Amino acid sequence: MCPVTTKPFYSNIVIREIGDYSITDNCQFLAYFAYSTLNCEIPNTYYFNVTTLEDDTFTLQLDISGWSVLSEKHNTLSCDNPDQCKMNHKKKYEDVLAFFTEVSSKFREKRMELLFNKLTEI
Repeated sequence: MCPVTTKPFYSNIVIREIGDYSITDNCQFLAYFAYSTLNCEIPNTYYFNVTTLEDDTFTLQLDISGWSVLSEKHNTLSCDNPDQCKMNHKKKYEDVLAFFTEVSSKFREKRMELLFNKLTEI
């Protein structure tokens, strides 16, 4: 097998594993606070449809550099008019929780409430 064909395949597997891990590792929060549909059809990318508690919708993308916002609609890989978007499409987020923490005040409140409840049980 030639290295040119194995590299994209390898990158796709790594990105898929990072995306799956990012979501399953944080599912205790995401299950309560975000709806998702997964899609990983284009090589070297991982797409994640999300809806915040404020009912804002986004399509996120994970690539080698991190998570970013592609669109303020589900299943849309680009914005019609990026200048009019309320989100910075060039910004990268370390993980899905970082994205929700920044864009959703209700998510921040619920997450803190959940963490506080866990701490008080200990």
